[in-house]
Amino acid sequence: MVTVRELDLFSMGWMQTIPGVAQLIGMYTAGYIIDKLSGGREKVAGAFACVAISVLLYFMFTASSVAAFIVYQTIIMLVLSFVVILLPAIVLKKLPTSVAGSGMGLVNTGGQLAGFITPLAIGFIVDLFNGSFNAAFWMLIIFAFICAISLATINYEKGELLKNPS
Repeated sequence: MVTVRELDLFSMGWMQTIPGVAQLIGMYTAGYIIDKLSGGREKVAGAFACVAISVLLYFMFTASSVAAFIVYQTIIMLVLSFVVILLPAIVLKKLPTSVAGSGMGLVNTGGQLAGFITPLAIGFIVDLFNGSFNAAFWMLIIFAFICAISLATINYEKGELLKNPS
């Protein structure tokens, strides 16, 4: 963002603490809110949050000042905190207790892989598009919409393990 949008590096560095603090606050707040949601309302709230993230990513991407960039990034971190806490909460709330640990392991593996692959993909896309971050931001925006659709269409009934008939 410093090179492409000519945003001030020093200002960007110091102001990055604001979204980080917002995310910390958002995590605790999200946990409290998710505990209060039930009856499938979690998936609706999560889908709405993902749509909001995609819109806010576009605004952050087109920000013309450091202040605007940080404001959008801070709001994204607050909303993203809800989604980050919601995904494992769905697993813990909806999987049978006998497989909750395996389910959490699978969800965590997916999250860790995404955290590893996404920066690599962004770097590859930026390089492919001659230093432009446009395609990388569009990738993130599209992924947020995919997440919204996935949450909105998830089967939210608590499953039961098949019992061995013998």
